[in-house]
Amino acid sequence: MIHEISDQIKHGVGIDYDSRMINVANRIRAYRKSPNTDFFVFNLEDEPLDMIRDFLPEGKVDVVFLLSVCMWFKNWKDVVKFAFDISDAVLFESNGKVEQQNEQIAYLNELYSKVELLAATSEDDAGQKKRKLLICYK
Repeated sequence: MIHEISDQIKHGVGIDYDSRMINVANRIRAYRKSPNTDFFVFNLEDEPLDMIRDFLPEGKVDVVFLLSVCMWFKNWKDVVKFAFDISDAVLFESNGKVEQQNEQIAYLNELYSKVELLAATSEDDAGQKKRKLLICYK
């Protein structure tokens, strides 16, 4: 997603635990000549989240994308809270079983003053069509 909006943003930072994904992102960055984007390998569950600040040119960002990731790690609430701390908004896609998604959305509502549903279903994964896309503002 960062590649698609790179001509409209000051700077974009992407992180993933999978070095293969980061290698692809960096290759696309070079091909598209996008000096305003950076991509880093980082494990959200095993590394101190505060280290992410070192990747951010200004220490904060306008928006964090957390797209269908929270069911994959135990400290997902810490990750969401960190996103809250470093940005004014988060684009969030719930995932997991219905109970997990409801818990994720309830936590967003605890943190953010405004949580808007953008899409009630997702068509990009046949096994996870019940994911919800939300935009959350402080």
